[in-house]
Amino acid sequence: MYKPGERFELTNIIEIKLFIVINLLMGINTSPSYRDYWSSRPELRDTYIISLMNVNGFGFLLSNIHLNDNTLMPKKRTTGLC
Repeated sequence: MYKPGERFELTNIIEIKLFIVINLLMGINTSPSYRDYWSSRPELRDTYIISLMNVNGFGFLLSNIHLNDNTLMPKKRTTGLC
């Protein structure tokens, strides 16, 4: 995860593909929190996912990749008070 003062590195297509693969795997083997896949507890951790990407890298991409087109989202209904 990027922190102030650290050197920022751009992501690449391989990391994006790994991010997508990890999301697909998480859909097959669900867990309450994405961080559980990188847990130190053996019953929670997923060694294959750990081998693909570290939790900070995944968290950074998760918080910065947005795949919805907000212009196509339905408008929120406003309820007026009398």
